[in-house]
Amino acid sequence: MPEGLVTGITGFIGVLIGVFSTIIWDNHKDKKRYKALLKTILSELKENKKRIDETITDLPEDVKTLFKSAKNSNAWVQVPDEIINQLAWTFPKPYPIDAWRAFVSSGLVIRLSDDIFQSLYHLYDGLQSINFAGNLSVNLFQILTSVNRLDPEMNKYFDYFCKTGPLTSVFTVNDSIQETIDKIRKKYFPKKKN
Repeated sequence: MPEGLVTGITGFIGVLIGVFSTIIWDNHKDKKRYKALLKTILSELKENKKRIDETITDLPEDVKTLFKSAKNSNAWVQVPDEIINQLAWTFPKPYPIDAWRAFVSSGLVIRLSDDIFQSLYHLYDGLQSINFAGNLSVNLFQILTSVNRLDPEMNKYFDYFCKTGPLTSVFTVNDSIQETIDKIRKKYFPKKKN
């Protein structure tokens, strides 16, 4: 066999080995990054679940019952004035959503099963709604505490929102957050049997 042909074949085989090893290494790194991002999301969800549980625990029982029954019947919550007067204005610290944003930005979100993707998408949409309502409550609070030209009825609605706005989504997110944590653990981090 001519020496040039042997060199060419050897070089071609070397290039193929290099390409395949690069592909295998990149897949390995992506798998590790994917698992690390999922663990970060689980950690973020657990922290959010803990904060939501604390929020619900601190509410008066009649308020919990009212919001739970409205959530179960998928109806808008009509909170009587006597209950609203018991409540304080709520300005929750924003719930963290950075792990989800990083996961989406990584492009690895496409590897999720459709069921888990939909659960995470809706859950984080709910968390963003709570964050939005909390920020809006701060703005409305500033309006209410300043001298304003709004009629008393409008001030009453702002007061109502500042006291109940963020709570509406908290009860919705509360059920789905634990379900989503359990789904992710079961599918991607099953407990190993000894």
